[in-house]
Amino acid sequence: MVASIQSILADEKGTAMLEALIGLPVFAASLAAVVALSGMYGAKLEAKSHARRLAWLQADSG
Repeated sequence: MVASIQSILADEKGTAMLEALIGLPVFAASLAAVVALSGMYGAKLEAKSHARRLAWLQADSG
């Protein structure tokens, strides 16, 4: 058991580098998607607020 854990930590075959080469771009893409979705949701809320403000001003002006 200890030998298997040490072999994973030592990683003489380079599999950690392979995992990093695969994992880091996937993580970066996921983070970019979350940031983009957050920005789109913020823009949607801003557009709703702007539309409500315009409707209120038009209704108030008679």
